[in-house]
Amino acid sequence: MYDVDWGSRRIRLIVLNALAEDPRNAPWELFASELDRIRYGLAHYRPRSPTAHLLRFHLANVHRLELPQPFKGASNIL
Repeated sequence: MYDVDWGSRRIRLIVLNALAEDPRNAPWELFASELDRIRYGLAHYRPRSPTAHLLRFHLANVHRLELPQPFKGASNIL
């Protein structure tokens, strides 16, 4: 991550392919440009709403990837 001055504002630039593989970063990994990172994001991201489940499903379809099986005890919203 980089803090960059943009005119009179300071913005945070996040380089997705440079993030550490950590379950906390899974939502960001869904939008990375490398398929391995997207797979990691799909496997570790835990959606908490129907909209988030739908987003995860569509991102997997766009990249033609299979979604990992839900972990035990997971409630299937969709």
